[in-house]
Amino acid sequence: MDDEQLKRLVLKFVRTLFEGKISDAEKMLMSLKKKARTDVDKRIYLALYGIFFSYTSGDADSLLFKLYSNEDPASQANGFLKVIKEASQPVLGEHDPYVEVWKIILSNVDKIPTPHKLRQQVSSSANASQ
Repeated sequence: MDDEQLKRLVLKFVRTLFEGKISDAEKMLMSLKKKARTDVDKRIYLALYGIFFSYTSGDADSLLFKLYSNEDPASQANGFLKVIKEASQPVLGEHDPYVEVWKIILSNVDKIPTPHKLRQQVSSSANASQ
């Protein structure tokens, strides 16, 4: 899978998940798992599965939750991206597929919808304060 294919896959998966189409995102994961033959494919699957699990379980300590609960997710993403690049490169190498998935997400926060679960929390908080 080349860089552009990976980017399209990751963004499509994350958009699907964040739009609340959980079963569609799960189907994408299962298809990816079946097709995963190489270590690269398996690392991509594991990264996306981790995101799926974290999101569907409502993990408030997850990177995604921290990112989107911030007032400025794009700025927060840039900070996370810098840390991930610095920390992962000496350990995992230049292009670890797991890390590449996260780099794609963090580099494209402005192109990804706010997760539907967080939109619901924000609107609930606003209604409670009225």
